[in-house]
Amino acid sequence: MAYKAPTKKQVVAFKAAANKFLSTLATASDTDEYNIPTTAGPLKITVYDDWLACRFDNVILAKAPGQVVAGNLNIWSGKWNWHGLDTIPAFKKALVGLLFPNEVSSFRCYGMLAFQYGGEYLLLQVLESNAGFYIGTRDSEGAPNSRESAIYWKKAHEAQAALDSGNWVQKKYP
Repeated sequence: MAYKAPTKKQVVAFKAAANKFLSTLATASDTDEYNIPTTAGPLKITVYDDWLACRFDNVILAKAPGQVVAGNLNIWSGKWNWHGLDTIPAFKKALVGLLFPNEVSSFRCYGMLAFQYGGEYLLLQVLESNAGFYIGTRDSEGAPNSRESAIYWKKAHEAQAALDSGNWVQKKYP
């Protein structure tokens, strides 16, 4: 299949989505370049029109068993590139396994307490209890697993707005 260049609108959308996600893990950059600490060593990421150029500084550590398990890691150069306008969700999923536990909550996608105390990466969502609405996780069977937010909200849309904006306080303990 021949490569089809993205439209300007697609480029803008791809870069916005990539930069929004990556800026939660590293200091925002005017040059679309990021340096993220991972369990496989520092990962340098550059956002291009429709792909993410990624490279691990420590190739030996990156190719060690249990480290980079998703995507195509070049075991000689440390390159771990992600191509295509629809690559960001898969990249997020692969990257979360390489983040330090305290970094997982920083991009507000997975529950930090669910990871720390249960060893699972569970997506954050708005849940309801008798006390009100909160940000938490559900297990694989759909049951509430963890309450991640320190406070409750009276209305579901208030909790959802906090989750969407990242403007909420993470509980430190279950």
